[in-house]
Amino acid sequence: MPSLGSAEGWSPAAARGDLMEKAGLKMPETFPDEMMKVMDAVEGKEGVKAFVNDNLHHWHLIPYLMGLGGGVFKDPPNNLTPTLDTPEAIKAADFYSNLLRNYSPDGVLSYTEDQALTAMLQGRANYRTHALSQLTPLGDPAKSKVINTLKWAMMPAGPKGAFPGSNSHGWGIPINSKQKEAGWEFIKWAASKETISRLVFEKGHAAPCRISVISSPQFKKMMTVNGQDLADLYLKVLEVSGKTGYMKYRTVPVFPQVGAAINTAISAIASGQMSAEAAMKQAQQQAISDLKKAGVKMDV
Repeated sequence: MPSLGSAEGWSPAAARGDLMEKAGLKMPETFPDEMMKVMDAVEGKEGVKAFVNDNLHHWHLIPYLMGLGGGVFKDPPNNLTPTLDTPEAIKAADFYSNLLRNYSPDGVLSYTEDQALTAMLQGRANYRTHALSQLTPLGDPAKSKVINTLKWAMMPAGPKGAFPGSNSHGWGIPINSKQKEAGWEFIKWAASKETISRLVFEKGHAAPCRISVISSPQFKKMMTVNGQDLADLYLKVLEVSGKTGYMKYRTVPVFPQVGAAINTAISAIASGQMSAEAAMKQAQQQAISDLKKAGVKMDV
């Protein structure tokens, strides 16, 4: 099934810069130490929690997991043996769960994306790493109470590097299709510069898949929020993700099963029901069981 990308999603970080500046700090570029220094400095200041995110843990955890040297699979898409019980994975799960448990609003484990966004829009929570679509409303003067102090940055890098989330939608032509030529013509039209430009400039889509559109002066103007060039951040994310292809883990059809195991583990750790080691070992066994049912061959 040939396919072609249609729209990108990518994960920057956004926060109220004023709380950090009052503490003599800036948006963290690395974790764990620099990021935790910021969390500790702003936690509870002006009644604001230092961190917030929603319950899509299998998206949010991975940049921390990879930044500490871990991974979801051994070698996707070739070797889909899960690697959720490694020391690196356990450390990443413990780190991220700590952010949710000790630095986030009460009830955060049940937060949807909209609830996490609302907490930031109202200034009740400070720092979030998520997809751009969940953060750009912070720059809307009609909705945001924090627009004047809003800061943007790359997802912090770990000791093993920077791995900001980046993914793409796509179209495919079924192998048994009786209208392959028509399908291909549609894909060419939908992914054309003209169509992508209309999607962006007429409909407000903030994460297109064409470099020519992202690099255009019009897009840069559209994506300059509070004096900060998000188009430039976007290009940096695409560059770093394209160099090694670390997002391949998300292109395999069995990722949802592993993602569900990750979600369960983070909820158990952050709520204090299980230790990071116990929860991630359980997630590993659950993922292996589910992948065996799906017919995946693994090194176990």
